[in-house]
Amino acid sequence: MDKELLKGHLPILILGIIRETPLHGYAICREIRLRGKGELDLKEGTLYPLLYRLESQGHIRSWWETAPSGKQRKLYQATKSGLKLIESHKTDWTTLSTLFSTFLGEGWAKP
Repeated sequence: MDKELLKGHLPILILGIIRETPLHGYAICREIRLRGKGELDLKEGTLYPLLYRLESQGHIRSWWETAPSGKQRKLYQATKSGLKLIESHKTDWTTLSTLFSTFLGEGWAKP
């Protein structure tokens, strides 16, 4: 898959992962690998700038906690603003999907 295709959509994928359960950075990367089934492997060097940007925009919040090992780790969770952003993208994707179907036929997205 063309990684450039996903570039602008990574924040939404991250929000989707942390919308219900707060996770730390390594766990977010692990979830992306698992859910992406090998198609997407997001490295920490890409993840953290996205998390910082999402937080500065008010779409996520973060806080520090002490893990059972005694190590400090930062947890991230989507805010109401982040959830609204997800919904906005759902609408955009529905519109885009309809356009693709109009131009390429109903079965365009099937493997």
